[in-house]
Parts: sequence; C-alpha cells; structure tokens
Amino acid sequence: MIFHRFCVFMDGKEQFTPESFSRRFVFVTIDDLLVDSASDREFEPLNLKTTLKFVDRLESMLRNNPMKPIGLHIKDDCRMLANAVYLVGAYMVLRLGLSADEAAQRFESLTASSAAYQSAASDSTALQPRDCWGGLCRTAQLGWIRHKAAGTSLYQCGKTDAMAANLGDELIVGKFILLPADAQPQHAAADRPDPSITNAAAALRQCGVAAVVRLAPPPSAAAADAATALSWAGLGFADLSHAGADCAPPPPAAVAKFLLIAEELPPAARIALHCGPAGPARAGPLLALYAMRRHGFPAREAMAWLAIARPGLIPAAPAAAPLRRYIVEREAVMRRTASSYHRQGPNLVLRDP
Repeated sequence: MIFHRFCVFMDGKEQFTPESFSRRFVFVTIDDLLVDSASDREFEPLNLKTTLKFVDRLESMLRNNPMKPIGLHIKDDCRMLANAVYLVGAYMVLRLGLSADEAAQRFESLTASSAAYQSAASDSTALQPRDCWGGLCRTAQLGWIRHKAAGTSLYQCGKTDAMAANLGDELIVGKFILLPADAQPQHAAADRPDPSITNAAAALRQCGVAAVVRLAPPPSAAAADAATALSWAGLGFADLSHAGADCAPPPPAAVAKFLLIAEELPPAARIALHCGPAGPARAGPLLALYAMRRHGFPAREAMAWLAIARPGLIPAAPAAAPLRRYIVEREAVMRRTASSYHRQGPNLVLRDP
C-alpha cells in the first residue's frame, strides 16, 4: 500500500495475476504512457504532458471508484519500475501535497529495485525520482503548475495564441521561451526589415518577449545578421554562441552575460532562446543556473524540472555526465550570488567557488 486506496503489484511477487485481484481492485495502466528507452543507460523522466496525464487518470479512477482500492500492475523490469515510481510520486506531490522526501519514504520497500535502474550511470549525477518530485514540488509552489477544480491538470505558462502556434515553449515561467530549432532570423537589408522577421517578432512581442539570445553558431552567413534583423523588428539581441561541444559546460563569460541579461531586463520581459540545430542542450545548463540563482532550486531539482518540462535540455546520456556535474558544482556559487543579488541588484561579477 503506497497511500490510501492505492497499491502497487509487481510480477513475480505475491503470486500476482491480474485475474486473481480483478474483483478486489480496479487497475490503472501506464503502458500507453511509457516511451521505449532501451538504448538509454540512465533514468530520464517522462515529460510534463505525460506526467500530468497520469495524474489526471489516477485522480479520475479514485474519484469514480470510491469503494474500491486502485492497483497498478508493474512488470518485473527495472525501467518500468522507475517510471511507475516517478509517476505515482508525481501524483502524491501534486495532488496529495506530500513533499519529495515524504513521497520517497512511501517507496522505501521498492528502493532496492528502483536503485538498480540508476546503477548503470557512470557517476552520481544521474537524475532519480526524488529529484523529479522535488522539482515538481518547487514549481507547484511557484505557481508554474496549477490544477483546475474539475481535476484537469494545467501547465500554467501563460501561453498566448502565438505560443500555441509553436513559436516557443516556456520553461522558466515568465522569463524564458525556447524557440523551435528551425526558427532562424534571416538577413536584413540595410534600409528595411525582412518581412518574415517582422512577423515573427510581432508574435514574440505578443508573448512578452523583449530580447532573443542565440546560443549556437548560425548555420549560414545569411543568418548571421540577426542583430540587424531583430533590431529592425524592435527586439534586443545577444549572441552567446560558442563552438564547443553541445554537451560541454558553457564558457564562464557566456554564463555571466546570460545571467546579467536575464536579471537586468524588466521583470515582466521574456527572453527567447535560440539553439538552432545544436539542440536544447545548449540552453539547459544556463536555465538550470538561472533557476538556482533566481528561484532557489537545488541543482538536481533544477535539472529534473528542465528534463521534465523539455526532454533534451539536460541530456541523460553518459557522455553528458560532465555537463551535469558542472551544474551540480555550480550550486554553491549560485546560492552565494543569489543572496547578494537580492540585496544589491543584478550588477555582479560571477566568480568561481
């Protein structure tokens, strides 16, 4: 029994067969929610849409079957178990109001099996369910995740019609939008703006975007003149691209400039991040550092939230272990500069710990 009226059954334990328990329990399934990740060596949490879909499904089953306990049948597979533990824990923190540590205590009997899923990681930075629950708890407290009274979960990111048209996904609510990979400012003539840029900028301004930050080198010379194009369109522009590997830690100068841009813009001004074909991993570490500094996230919970909100921001592959380790190691300096920022304002120089 994980919580009131909810049990987890595993193959090979308690001589379980669905038929033998069907008269006593109503079973909820997660098979349709799971994505095959057989090639992954590390646990990668399910995305936010899938998480909230399960939360709503379980809530509905509990509400519609008030006299029967709910059961979850899990196959004898460590990956299935890790995903199931994460989803059930997400329900507990989002709907029952448990803390991440309280949710973890409910799964103590399954810890050994769940930990085996993590043991393939080459270092200690691989995300675990408790990190994900902590990230969900913190975002719920910040108001980034809300629930309608009718039981429908809602990712409250203030999406306008422009965002709904796939101009971007908001990751740090009220501040950062990640542009699609194919969004690319084109060349602007010296005497007039490019019409496509003008239209795109108008949509971004509708979302409250005040500036665009490029995090990857442009794919062509024609796309390099983004500053001129965006200035014509009334948006600020900063080029923080670098030639390093996509899973490498960002250069210190890029980190310092990124944080200053974010903190010196008006509080209501959003920033659009463009990673281009390089992928969202360019944005992940910078967003994690900002979440730690501005919103007080622990490093692991910041990484977990970003991995849930947008898969790929925090790569789960073993090759990305140095990137995750970099984020964890920067937690102390982010906390230290955060206290100074709240006292003095954002004009600080980022120093190594």
